[in-house]
Amino acid sequence: MNETNIIEVLPSGLLYIDEHDENQFIDFANCYQNYLAGWDDPEQIAGLRRANPTLSDEGLEQSLSNIRAFPQVGESDFGYALFYTEPITKFTFTNEDARITFFLAVHRSGWALYDWTQDPHSCIEAYIVAIAYYISSHGFGHAARQSAIIKQLAKQGVPIFVRSGAPAKFFEYDGVHYHQKAYDVGLIQPDALHVDVEASFAAYQAIIRQKDTLIEQEIAFIRQNQIKLIVSDMPPIAFEIADYAKLPSVAITHFTWDWIYEHYCTDYPQFQPVIDGIREMYGKATLALQLPFAHEFDMFPHIEQIPLLANEPTRNREQLCNELAIAADMKIALLSMGGMNWRGGGIEKLKHFEDWVFLVTPSIWEASDQPENFRLIPTEYNNYHDLIAAADIVVGKAGGSTVSECVAHHTPFIYTIRSDYRENELLDAALRQHANSQFIPKQEFEAGKWVDWLERVVSRVYDWEDIPYDGAEVATKRLLQLL
Repeated sequence: MNETNIIEVLPSGLLYIDEHDENQFIDFANCYQNYLAGWDDPEQIAGLRRANPTLSDEGLEQSLSNIRAFPQVGESDFGYALFYTEPITKFTFTNEDARITFFLAVHRSGWALYDWTQDPHSCIEAYIVAIAYYISSHGFGHAARQSAIIKQLAKQGVPIFVRSGAPAKFFEYDGVHYHQKAYDVGLIQPDALHVDVEASFAAYQAIIRQKDTLIEQEIAFIRQNQIKLIVSDMPPIAFEIADYAKLPSVAITHFTWDWIYEHYCTDYPQFQPVIDGIREMYGKATLALQLPFAHEFDMFPHIEQIPLLANEPTRNREQLCNELAIAADMKIALLSMGGMNWRGGGIEKLKHFEDWVFLVTPSIWEASDQPENFRLIPTEYNNYHDLIAAADIVVGKAGGSTVSECVAHHTPFIYTIRSDYRENELLDAALRQHANSQFIPKQEFEAGKWVDWLERVVSRVYDWEDIPYDGAEVATKRLLQLL
């Protein structure tokens, strides 16, 4: 390398250079490292000022910070990489053969290389990285918690293709593509508090019968969209798809479907092969990011623990009160059933709570006489977690996402648990240990006994533990590393 002449550095993303062009990369790497080495030189800083006369002191410092943050160049499992500040760079270097001017348009979703000695709009080569994200269609909780990670990834500019039967409202971010399809069953529930085990197994067997066709369709989709990583919470077929595509795959969850179904094997021994098949598919995951309040993950070959997944509120209590026409001095109770129907035993008593407002689901709204202290929260309501964070109390079914949001945002919870559902033991233990909570047995809950606990739980003095809930940030960084 005889000459280095960097002309301009501007903000952008992530750069990978494929190993098939190793010599080109080494020339570029040496050039860039020589350039970076000079950025503590006062003459270089003065040159930056001369080239950008309108640049403020703050802007200058930000530019220098971006430049200095650029790490060493080196090999990775996926080729040669420059990682992880954000440059778009136009630079010239001279090697022993020729003088070449490149424009490198770089982003976290990949890079594009242009040769300015030819057509500056003609891309020589490009590399795109994208994620396929498979999310359970069971209830809303899986989608709600993964939304926190997807939002972080979208901010980084990574294209994400969500594959789920859960509502699109959880994935409405720039750069996120949504395909509505169920890739698992979970448990079929006639309502929020009851499960139909036999129907659940039958529905899952229907998916298994279509497995080969489904995998073939997904492989075509993966190749078409340049998918480089598969994430799942927690359809097991996602890991089978990743295995066929020879791509890394990551599970993010606190429980698995084989563990849930195993609970029913005594009564339904004929379904043991289904459970064995699910465990086998989970075993093909590259990595499992285990959330708090989990069971033992003996089905995954590699496990890393991460903090709680909870969404940061997008609106505060005052803003929500204005939106929902709630006086500032009123107490707020959110009646939450994880997106499932519940007619609400005891709701007829709530109109007599004159200093309370109750945020209710459509099924409760339809079953009530719609008193003045009710506010209907439609199914398509965005940022439902804002309501959990702002409420004085949540009342409803314990679900993984709701429990995490209550623990993270210190919101009391009066809860019951579904009949004959193994996740109950995890969530009940978490709420008893980490939250101002009150368990009501299902029969009593359906009879409306929870109403008697509202004032007592809200007025209870409770020493909340500050549990980290930056799981979305931790998971995002880990996923980017795997890209």
